[in-house]
Amino acid sequence: MKKYSVILIVLCCFGMCHAQQIVRSSVGSSGGTGKIESGEHTFMVQQSIGQSSVIGTTVNGAVTLRQGFIQAPIKVMSIVSEDTTLDATVFPNPVESVLTIQFNEVISGEVQTILYDMLGRIVYDRMQEGNQSIGIDMSDLSTAQYVLLVTSGNKQFKANLIKR
Repeated sequence: MKKYSVILIVLCCFGMCHAQQIVRSSVGSSGGTGKIESGEHTFMVQQSIGQSSVIGTTVNGAVTLRQGFIQAPIKVMSIVSEDTTLDATVFPNPVESVLTIQFNEVISGEVQTILYDMLGRIVYDRMQEGNQSIGIDMSDLSTAQYVLLVTSGNKQFKANLIKR
């Protein structure tokens, strides 16, 4: 009976042990961990200096061991893929006076058109009601290359233009 009591006590003690856990951690000669909070989100930032590690990747069931001290989580929660490209055509290019932007999809709401020169300066910026076609008078602009950015809602269209 005494033998069974000892075995029962030992089993109860080992049953309560939780020493085997996988914990994300890093060990290096120098580095650190920081927390950045932005609104509702909290981000953990880790950095390491002088890392020396094994080479390769080992997978054993649900555990993956990868090269390096600092390991990014493998689990991808979700990827939201949304098309933000505005379908449009610009003509003529090269342009001499009036540039036409023809939209190949239904436009609702306002449309912002911005022209940048090659130094990144804004030379034209207009907000107008969305139509299927918009004209931009470029006759006052110098002969040069420009970048056109058209925004409607959350969609954008970009084009490189040449002004003669």
